[in-house]
Amino acid sequence: MFLFALFVPPWPLFGRAYGGTVAAFARMAAAVAGSGATIRIGAGGGHDSASDPWHLRIHAEDPTTGEYVGTVLDLRRAGYLASAVFAALVLATPLRARRKLGLLLGGLALLQALPLLPLLSFFSGKLPVRVFDFGSTTRAMIELGYHILVAPPGMAYAVPALAWLLGVFVLDADALRLPRLAAATTAPAQPKRASSSDQHEPVRHRRPR
Repeated sequence: MFLFALFVPPWPLFGRAYGGTVAAFARMAAAVAGSGATIRIGAGGGHDSASDPWHLRIHAEDPTTGEYVGTVLDLRRAGYLASAVFAALVLATPLRARRKLGLLLGGLALLQALPLLPLLSFFSGKLPVRVFDFGSTTRAMIELGYHILVAPPGMAYAVPALAWLLGVFVLDADALRLPRLAAATTAPAQPKRASSSDQHEPVRHRRPR
C-alpha cells in the first residue's frame, strides 16, 4: 500500500522521466515503420497547462502534402498507472532479489507497449497524416490491443495485476500464498493420540487364598 501511494501521485519528476521514455520508444517505432512523415514529440500540452509533464505533445507533418496534425497523449491514462501498479506489486512480493529484479525490468519493458498503442492506432491511418506504415493484419492487431488493453479505464489496473500474477506464478508460486495459509500448510504434523480403544487396561492379578 505504501509503494502504491508513493508511485501513483502525479510527481512532475516521474512525468518527465516517463514522457522521455515513451517519446524514445515512439521515435524508434517511427524509424522502423515510418511512412516518411516527420514527427515531433515533447512534454507539455493540454488546456490547463502548457508545461504539464504528464501530457505528451505530438506533432506530425507530411512533407509531400504539407498537411499536419497535432494531438496530446495523457501519459498517466495511457500507461503510467499500469507501470506504477505493476512495480508496487512486484516490490511487495517476497521473491529473491535476482528474480524480483528480473520480473520488474521485464514486466515494465513489456508494459511500455501500452502508451504506444494509441499512437500507433491513430497515426497509422485514422488521422490525416500517416506516420506509421503497417499492413492490414498489423493494423488490426494494433486496434485490437488498443481497444482491449488501453481504452477501457479499468484495464490500467487489470493488465498489470494479471502480468504480476503470471510472472510470480512462473518464478515462484509459493510467493502467492498468504502467510497464515503458508504456515498452516508447512506446520509439523502433531503426534496422533491413542484412542480409547487402543488403550489397554493393566491386568490385575488376584492373590491366592
